Amino acid sequence: MQATVDPIEYLQLSKEFHPSASQAVDSIYDTVHRSDPSHDASRYTLPNDCLPIVGEAQKLYQKRMSLLGVSALSSHLAVLRRKFSAGGQHDTVIVPLVAIENAQVYVRDKEGNNIKIDWSWEKPLFALKHTDFSIDDGKQLGAIVVHFPRNSTNDK
Repeated sequence: MQATVDPIEYLQLSKEFHPSASQAVDSIYDTVHRSDPSHDASRYTLPNDCLPIVGEAQKLYQKRMSLLGVSALSSHLAVLRRKFSAGGQHDTVIVPLVAIENAQVYVRDKEGNNIKIDWSWEKPLFALKHTDFSIDDGKQLGAIVVHFPRNSTNDK
């Protein structure tokens, strides 16, 4: 069973992916830490160390959507600050990897409340629809973002 915090759903990565997640964190940390602070969001090509996580995100999405097979439209490293959105055009899985200075992340629910979310690699975030996120001022995050084609059966 997947946990849901309106408007996102937590997926679950197996503990066996801890070595892959640790390796991915090590390979992206410097990029996240040194990225240009004037941009709310920046995209980077994923290092090869992150590819096992992308593959597992595809499997989680495929299982969640009860699909026989699925290919990602795109995947990238995202460095995020202040605010960002996901899930507007495509189904999106975000695998949280880095929170500089213990940054806290929030989503806005249907009632307009900011809800703190768990930013840890064990709980990838599935944006079911357009979702606005906010981050503590002056802090930044790093994540693997994987986009999937949206079809009429999963439009919310």
